[in-house]
Amino acid sequence: MFHWMDMDFATRCPLVRRLASYPVHNVPSIITAIAVYYLAGRLGLIGNFLWLLCHAVIAMPIVLLILLAALHAVDPNLGRAALGLGGSRLRVFCRIVLPLALPGILSAALFAFLTLF
Repeated sequence: MFHWMDMDFATRCPLVRRLASYPVHNVPSIITAIAVYYLAGRLGLIGNFLWLLCHAVIAMPIVLLILLAALHAVDPNLGRAALGLGGSRLRVFCRIVLPLALPGILSAALFAFLTLF
């Protein structure tokens, strides 16, 4: 069926959710930041565009948890109804799923930005 509306991914794959949240709950962020900075310094990435990759690694667990919660809150029946009325998958995602999940997406972006400091 419609894979964007399949919101029970986290219930079918609890290992993915646990692995995504593991660094957030068990490793202090200062230790992760020091380790990533040391590794980036050894690889010569500081001041390079690839430094954003290091930031993405640190921010990914927080962003993933927030986005999973935001997408889980979207009612899948709305997407099914739009598909039944003739909407394409892309149109349903852009017109229904994205606006309903937008507060979660914005808060995930804010938290990703805050982990930069």
